[in-house]
Amino acid sequence: MNFKRLVVLVLVGLLLGGAAFGAILYLAPEPVSYPPWVDPNGIVQDLPSLPPVPPELLDAKVPARPSPLPFFDPANPEVTELRRLANGAAVSDMAFTPDGRWLVTVDYSDMRARVWDWRSGEMRAEATHPWRLDTMAMAPDGSGFWTGDAYEHLYWWPLDQDGRLGTPVEVGKELGQVMRVAVSPNGRLLATSSWGKLLTLWDTQSRKQLARVQTPEPMRDCAFSIDSRKLVTGTTTRVLYEFDLATGSGRKLEIPRVQPDTEMLDLAFSDDGKRFASGHSQPWVTVWHAPGMKYRHFLECPMHGVWCVAWTRDSSWLLFALSQDHLYIWDPEDRGEKGCKLVLKGHEKDVRCVAFSPDGSVLASGDGGGNLLLWSTPEQK
Repeated sequence: MNFKRLVVLVLVGLLLGGAAFGAILYLAPEPVSYPPWVDPNGIVQDLPSLPPVPPELLDAKVPARPSPLPFFDPANPEVTELRRLANGAAVSDMAFTPDGRWLVTVDYSDMRARVWDWRSGEMRAEATHPWRLDTMAMAPDGSGFWTGDAYEHLYWWPLDQDGRLGTPVEVGKELGQVMRVAVSPNGRLLATSSWGKLLTLWDTQSRKQLARVQTPEPMRDCAFSIDSRKLVTGTTTRVLYEFDLATGSGRKLEIPRVQPDTEMLDLAFSDDGKRFASGHSQPWVTVWHAPGMKYRHFLECPMHGVWCVAWTRDSSWLLFALSQDHLYIWDPEDRGEKGCKLVLKGHEKDVRCVAFSPDGSVLASGDGGGNLLLWSTPEQK
């Protein structure tokens, strides 16, 4: 073998070996760098505990809901704009009433709560709040809703069956800046989480505070499990807090592969209780096995931060809105680009919030320009 041939063979071997090594690195799981307080499984039991919640609040039955209709059919992937409403300056949050008759919105900029007859497009009621409204959560029995504002207050708003608003009542204050509220599916518990590192838990009937805990990190959102027995909060990093409400014990869950400084802007459990999703300020949506809170994978969504996430009522599809004017319907089992089944376009500003009707046939989405859009399939129109 001459010298030139030997050199060529060596170079080819190095190239092939480098390619193979690169492939191994690409296919191998990405190593996770855990902070000192996280064990190799990404779990640690060092969160401040909550007082155990009384059994009667956890065991209360979840109000009956209509059987969900499919919102999206991959065999006929067509979802169209049903109606467009002018909701003021900016839609901060929204929810349908449990009977599906009314759609309630809150507006940060003009500080108003509105009740819409979404089928006719007429506004049924409107009320101005003394503070800028950030977030809301509907009571499962439809008797009213809770709001959190930019000045750390918690309010209860009565709502009758005809869509008329009662006088809002202040329930709590000094609950932390940039607050989020969530109501348990059985309607007996309310939670607030805040950027101010404060987590509170309330009895919705007595309106008494059950717990008030300082957390190690600022929080961005909170959500109850479908059985109302667990509370999950998202932080300004890639860490979730999970609390067992029966015992009060808490643990931290670090999300692998997600950038350390990404904020969790929205959390959602699927209605069948099987899956959980988190949306992040960086372009990440993560999917979890809800029982036991086991991380599964992240979705390779477009390069924009995720404002909000929601499961369709039949729990088959994941919908999320980015910090732009598009909404995405995604197969949660397909993390790649092929998982994106449909893109909904119609907003002119960033989409801030979404909500499905109780039967799952209609989607409402609100943006930073005050536009409220309603979407449905041709069959449901």
